[in-house]
Amino acid sequence: KIPGYMQETAWYHISVPKEHRETKTGLPLIVYLHGGQHNAGTADNIVALAQVIPPFKKNILLFPNHLKTWWAHPREMKYLLDTLDEVTLRWHVDPKRIYLMGGSMGGNGVWAFGSRCPELFAALSPASGFYADFLEFPLKNIVSKPIYILHGTKDTTVPIDGARKAFDILKKDGANVEMREVDCGHQPPNEEVTKAAEWILQHTNKQDFDLKALKERVTAMPLPGWLKQYEGN
Repeated sequence: KIPGYMQETAWYHISVPKEHRETKTGLPLIVYLHGGQHNAGTADNIVALAQVIPPFKKNILLFPNHLKTWWAHPREMKYLLDTLDEVTLRWHVDPKRIYLMGGSMGGNGVWAFGSRCPELFAALSPASGFYADFLEFPLKNIVSKPIYILHGTKDTTVPIDGARKAFDILKKDGANVEMREVDCGHQPPNEEVTKAAEWILQHTNKQDFDLKALKERVTAMPLPGWLKQYEGN
């Protein structure tokens, strides 16, 4: 549970290698945002990834469970930052090696959270994530970040066109961005998630961050118009 939150969903799963305290700078932290239905405890459905993705076994892996609605909501971002505050206090995390991954709605959350708090992350990897202009995610903020986009060409749940558009925008602006198109549907194979994790883990954050300042930033964000219809969900 996250201190200060009363919601039943305000909890997270974490996988921590035994040797994390023995490292001088701490271990990398991979934050993996779940997809699925709103407020359904869906972080439970992906914790097995900690056992089957080799890079996930070697590093600290965080599965936060969202509170109520899309990860792009300012309230959810504040909750994510509070979760990260708790995790970095309790475990020996390398602050220069915090990574953001996510699938489906979690992939949408990577675009949202990464573009609003870019200095927090060393690299990003959205998988099967929804992207469109009306979302108003400021992609210009992540041009300096390494980004690995993973998407299935046969995805009918979240068609690949949005991911291709985000890739084109970032590539045009000179970003270090890779687009991996896989012959699959909405759920990429584990070996492709492994490749994505291995790619982002090569990178180290060149920026510093202040969690308190980031919390103030997202708290002051206006609610995007497209999210208002989900406010009660």
